[in-house]
Parts: sequence; C-alpha cells; structure tokens
Amino acid sequence: MKRPILTLFTLLLINLTLFAQNGSKNGAFDVSAITKLTIRIDAGMQIEIKPSQDNQLRYVYDFDGNKESYEHYFENFEPEFEKRGGEARFDIRFPDQNKKNINYEIKRHALALEIPASVYLDISSRYSKIKLEGFTRGLSVNNRSGLVKVENVKQTIVINNDYGAVDLNSVQGEVMVSNRSANIDIKNVTGRVSVNAEYSKMNISRINGDLDLSNRSGVLNAFDIQGNLIVNGPYMEYELTNIDGDVAMNNQSGKVVISTVRSLQVAGDYTNIKAEHIKSEQGVEIEGRSANIELSDVGGDVRISGQYLNIRLEKIVGGAHIQNRSANIDINGLGRDLVINGEYLPMVIRDFKGENLEVVNRSGSISIEAKNKLKQVRIDSQYGKVELSMDKKFDGIVTLETKYGKSDTNMDLKNQTITKEGNEQIIHGTSGTPSGSMKIKNQNADIVVRQK
Repeated sequence: MKRPILTLFTLLLINLTLFAQNGSKNGAFDVSAITKLTIRIDAGMQIEIKPSQDNQLRYVYDFDGNKESYEHYFENFEPEFEKRGGEARFDIRFPDQNKKNINYEIKRHALALEIPASVYLDISSRYSKIKLEGFTRGLSVNNRSGLVKVENVKQTIVINNDYGAVDLNSVQGEVMVSNRSANIDIKNVTGRVSVNAEYSKMNISRINGDLDLSNRSGVLNAFDIQGNLIVNGPYMEYELTNIDGDVAMNNQSGKVVISTVRSLQVAGDYTNIKAEHIKSEQGVEIEGRSANIELSDVGGDVRISGQYLNIRLEKIVGGAHIQNRSANIDINGLGRDLVINGEYLPMVIRDFKGENLEVVNRSGSISIEAKNKLKQVRIDSQYGKVELSMDKKFDGIVTLETKYGKSDTNMDLKNQTITKEGNEQIIHGTSGTPSGSMKIKNQNADIVVRQK
C-alpha cells in the first residue's frame, strides 16, 4: 500500500518543480535627445508602457513558467539597445526553437517599460497584449492576435492588429487602424479616424472629426460623431446615432438603422434601411434592390432608385423622386413634388403638400390625397384603380382617359367633351382658370377624381 503513495507524491513534486521557475530582470538606458524609439519584441507577452519622469528608458521583465519555458525565455532575455542621432532602437529577441516535443507552460510573461512621453514610439510584436498611455508625439503599433489598448495620447496613431482587439480612448490626433476578425472600440478622439477592417465589430463614439471606414462583414455602432462618415462594407449591419455630418455608405447585404444625421447616401442591394431625423436640405439618396426602406422626418428631398423595394416615407419636408420596379409605396406627409416611375407598384400617398405630381405605373392601385393646390398632374397607369382627392380646387386643363374602365369626377369642367371609341373614353375640359394641367390615363381599371 505504501508504494502507490510514494509514486503519487513523487509525481506531485515533479509537477511543482516544473512550475517553480520564476524571476525578474530590470535595467535602464539613456534616451536623452531621442525623438523616435523603435521597439521590437519577437515573443508574445504582456507589455505595459508608461511615461517616465526623466530621460531614461527603464524596463522590468517578470516571468513565471515551467523549466523549459524559463530556460528559453527568461534565461535568454537580454535587451539590445542602439542609439543613433535622434533615434534609438530597443530589441528583445529569443532563440529559435528547433527541438521537438517541447511543452512550454507559462503563468506570467510581462514587460513594463517607462519611456519619456515626448518620444515617438514604433512598436512591433506578435501575440502580445499591449497597453500604452500618456504619450504626446504619437505612435505606431504592429501586433497580431492580442489586445492593443491606448489611452491619453496626442498626435497621429497608427495601429495594425489582425485577430486582436483594439481599444482607443482619449486621442488628440489622427487615428488609423487596420484590423481583421476582432473588436474595435474607439472613443473620445479629436481628429480624423480611418479604419480598414475585415469581419470586425466596431464601436466608435464621441469623435470630433471625419470617419472613413471599411469592413467586409461585421457590425458598426457609431454615435456622437462631429464630422462626415464614409463607410464601405459589403455585408454589414449599422446602428448610427447623432452624426453631425453627411453619411455615405456602400453595402451589399445587411441592415441600417440611423437616427439624426445631416444627410444620407446609401448604395446597397438587399440592405434594409430605417432612418429618421435627416436634418439638411440635401436629404436622402438611396440605390438598392430587394429591401425595406423606411424614412421619417427628413429635412430635404428623397431620391430612391432600385428594384423590389418596399418604401415607406413619413414627414418629408422636401420632395420625392422614386424609381422602382415592384413592391409597395406608402407616403404620409410629403412637402414638395412627387415623381414615381415604376412597375407593379401599389401605392398610397397621404397628406401630399406638393404642387406637381407625376406617376407612371404598370400595375397596382394608386391612392393620393393632396392637401395643397395642385398645378401639374400626370398619372399613367394600368391594371389598378386610380383615386385622387384634393382639398383645394384645381385650376387647369383636365384630361381623363380610360380603356376598359370608367372615369368619375365631381369637378365642374367647362367646355367638357366626352369622346368614346370602342372601350376607350376620354373626358376633356377646364376646371376654373386654365393655369395648370391634369392628365390621368388608366387601362383596365377606373379613375376617380374628387375635390372639396
């Protein structure tokens, strides 16, 4: 019975020995008169960089791991430092690992650096977690598969970090980020921000400058942006709030939710769009295919072109120009002129305040309620009833033409003529003064025109 107990105790001692290797190294180098420092670290570790209070570069290296990893990393840790003129280089290199069946077990692998705040930093590593704060001349970071966190930095920041998260906060200067398949968090920046990413989730807020973003597939949540936003993302989902500038995006499939921007321009097939509070007269321009589009509270014109778009507009100060092949159109509250050119478009237009109305449609019922006095009306439709009601009396020349249908109006037409030929009927006359023009043509359905 004693032999198994001794064997178990021996194994425990062996395991404890394997993980009993730890140590710390430190040192310093003079970096006075240095304006740029290049740092190269060829192993993944936790790196924390803070400003020093003098002209020294100080380092503290802590390690804790098994015997194999201790011998490979800690025992070979010998920083190289070189200074030439106003530039310096700090390198940490470890030997290549050529042995097979080596098992490195690491509990702690950390490097703390103190560097003068006025030095421009150029940092390269891989698989490292890098934290940096408090520098005033800008920096460049190249990493892979590890978090890069930067706070309270001035001047330009350039970060390349594939498969690793990026977290930036309180930056006074331009920000440029390249990333792939990770999270990006950027906030409190005074300056332009540009991000080139793939398959990443982006949270960007409180930016006093323009945004220029690209992302192949992922999510963008942006708010409180005091500048323009340009986005190129084929398979993206967007949630944008309080963008003080113009928004332009190119998308192929996804969802866009927007609240409070200056203007909006979207090109994107299979992209559902819901936007409200578009402030400027420049308004909204959308080009798409096979999607739902909902716009409300727009301070300017709306232009939409595409195919198979379900369109809903509400509280539009300007006019609307719509070209669509097939789907539904619902408009409630349009301040200026309306032009619709499409096929297979059932449409309902309520609270229309414009003066000019032009609709060309192949199939689908048309219902229009005009609140203000109309000047020019042209409707050309087939296979759907046309109903026009007007709160103000119409003045102008009126022509109502039907084929395989009939016309019904309560307008008092002067010099009225009714021409019938086969299944075609044309009613022609003048309502009030001949200042405007109304021509409604329909086939295979009726025309109904009413005025109060």
